[in-house]
Amino acid sequence: MLKWLKISFNVLIIALILIITFIWFRKNDAFVLKSVKISGIQFVAQEEIMELINVDFSGEIFKIDTDAIKKNILSHPMVKSVSVNRFLPATLRIHIHERKLIAAISGSEISAVDEHGIVISQYPASAVYDLPVITGFSFKNDSTGQRKLDQPELISDMFYIVKKLKSVNLSLYHEISEIHYRSGYGVVIYFKNINLPVIFGNDDFQRKVIYFSTIYQHLMERKLLDQALAIDVRFKNQVVIKHKS
Repeated sequence: MLKWLKISFNVLIIALILIITFIWFRKNDAFVLKSVKISGIQFVAQEEIMELINVDFSGEIFKIDTDAIKKNILSHPMVKSVSVNRFLPATLRIHIHERKLIAAISGSEISAVDEHGIVISQYPASAVYDLPVITGFSFKNDSTGQRKLDQPELISDMFYIVKKLKSVNLSLYHEISEIHYRSGYGVVIYFKNINLPVIFGNDDFQRKVIYFSTIYQHLMERKLLDQALAIDVRFKNQVVIKHKS
């Protein structure tokens, strides 16, 4: 019994110390927000995030609405997810996951597409630097006035090719300069360092991507890429290589 009373007394003393400490901190404005630390951003400017959260630096950290801050930050088209946490006594920590763009889309304006196929019209210019460019399309306004892709099903096919190439052969993905839809040929890919169009056609893209990746590696290892004028992989179990004369 005495042992139980001793433990209870010690717990009570600790609780009183914590309460007194808390009251002292509060009276001395120790919990008034003093800093916001933002991490995870690569392309989005920190100033943009600070403008979105619009946090009150005269208020206590306990009174900050973290859910409202999350909602505001998620309104930025380049933000995929965000976490907002209080770090006592007076710091707000925000960690952001940006969308990973894998290609630009050139129409009446330049848009971009992320790894999940979401088309983004507002992004920092640095986010699309050196990305493959999808061309051969245009945008139109729907009945509500929103900009929409004119041929979304074809864009989906081209997005699939780019994403598949990235997963199969990352170095080959980085060599793509343009992926173009051309009537009569279907999807045609152009590369940065070699003037070599590759014709994919209109279907069976999974097989063709793997097939082409193997052919590309074969030609590169044997230093034959410079001799090729064009590569056509539209035909099953057959590749047509047009050589320079």
